[in-house]
Amino acid sequence: MQEEIKEEGGEPHQCNDPNHDHSQHSHPQGHPHGHPQMRPQMQTLEPHQYKSWICIYPCYFNSNKSLQDGIRPDRLTIYRQKSPQIKSCAKSHKMHPKDWLHPGRIKVQVFDELGNNTHPKILNKKLLFDCICDLLPKHKVRMEAPPKEIIDEKRNQVLAALKKERLERQKDYNKRGIRTTKKKNKPSDEAAAFIHGTYKVQFQINYKTDFGQDVYIVGGVPELEQPRSSNLLQGSLMIRFNPYVVDIWESFIIVFSIYYPLKDEVNEFMRINGDLEKLGLWNKGTGPIRMTKGEEITWLTGQKVRPWEFKVKLSHLDFKQRVTYKYSIKNDKEDYTIWEREPSRYAQIGEPHNYDGLLGQRGTSRWPNVENVYIVNGVINKADANFVGGLSFDKIADTGIFIGPYPQLEQDVKVMSEAGVTGVLNVQTEIDIAHRGINWPRMVEYYNHYGIKPIHYPIHDFNEEDLKAKIKGGAEILNQMINDEGLQVYVHCTAGMGRAPACVLTYLCLYQDMEPDEADLFVKQHRKVSVPNMRAVKEIVSKYK
Repeated sequence: MQEEIKEEGGEPHQCNDPNHDHSQHSHPQGHPHGHPQMRPQMQTLEPHQYKSWICIYPCYFNSNKSLQDGIRPDRLTIYRQKSPQIKSCAKSHKMHPKDWLHPGRIKVQVFDELGNNTHPKILNKKLLFDCICDLLPKHKVRMEAPPKEIIDEKRNQVLAALKKERLERQKDYNKRGIRTTKKKNKPSDEAAAFIHGTYKVQFQINYKTDFGQDVYIVGGVPELEQPRSSNLLQGSLMIRFNPYVVDIWESFIIVFSIYYPLKDEVNEFMRINGDLEKLGLWNKGTGPIRMTKGEEITWLTGQKVRPWEFKVKLSHLDFKQRVTYKYSIKNDKEDYTIWEREPSRYAQIGEPHNYDGLLGQRGTSRWPNVENVYIVNGVINKADANFVGGLSFDKIADTGIFIGPYPQLEQDVKVMSEAGVTGVLNVQTEIDIAHRGINWPRMVEYYNHYGIKPIHYPIHDFNEEDLKAKIKGGAEILNQMINDEGLQVYVHCTAGMGRAPACVLTYLCLYQDMEPDEADLFVKQHRKVSVPNMRAVKEIVSKYK
């Protein structure tokens, strides 16, 4: 397409089609499309070089659409299909905002950087579209249409396959004693549907109805125009219509959730703030938004909790692929705010046409503690963890153990030393450390300066198998540091909520003769935000105690 538009000295364009045969760009007897003077030179361009070029989408040349839906030229009364010629050239994943089902576009340079025309016959966008309208009928997709004999042969093959399938199915029914009502077959319709590329599409959604309720599916195809018995969902519904089909929702909901037990549950609450208007536009809009307690769920560590939630409803018109945000804690009575000191969180929402059926936690739309998410059944449940607002640590009675979040400054080490800490057990992974921008060698220097012995023993976050493989080792290290070396040990992961308490509980059970539930209650009396994976702790304790 790009080759045909540019003539008589026009600027070369980028070719994004990896399957394109570049050897056809030059021909001894002239161009195959009848333009011997066209010898385009293909070159690779950076995005900023063609950012200001004119965008052309397939829907611009679809006379079945209205002007509001994307149609541009006035000369399309003879062209009634969905622009396969344009689509064959449009290999990009970009798409027109009102034509999500047909991704792809091409970009054409009409003006140079100084605003001068690059082609003597194409002076503006309208003339460019007129030129495309003239060239569309000559495109190879039209010119290379299969002969009638090939179409007839394909139809006969399809009819034979359908007949064979029908006979085998009837034999199976007869063998199993199933009676069927004979219907008038229309093999030609089936064959035509197959040749033109229609597909069976099955719709299924997980939804619990109340007594007397029915669920229907409606949409923009004739089969789904209005609620009726033919599109009543009974488990699932299968219909036939043309591809390309993508699971795209006119609007969708993002549920932001995080679990963090607050010290003052009466006056404190959690807030969220981000770069969406409905998230407050950071501090430019309505500011941080108050969150509410959600329903009780099984949290990432296996415990029953009620996380803080905030729901945002978005449409594809204001679709933002990357959402950046942060959490904070607000106390209205004492008028203070605790902000996250970690880097801003983000949700990278995958484009619908890239979605390949991946689901979140346990086959749902819930995405636990990850950045890359997809819309599943119209919902993104963005479950977060590890709120770190500062170096807020707790001493666990007279056990010689402190539990808290990760230190990152010399001042943090000084505060720990003044509290009596003489040893540190860090169970963060190198990924955790790098993500938070911590300079671990520098932290070791700080620890040595204040007479604190550091040990790094990495355990992966929210990975039960890795936790079960390593918490016994963590308990052994604690036993050696506390009972053999007489150290007062600060145990930390990222937030001091999961991995660090799990190691401490395992130590208390294996070396202080506590039971897992007893140890969990004991630690929670001092470290309220402790939510260790009790399944892992109980399994390891029962195995080695």
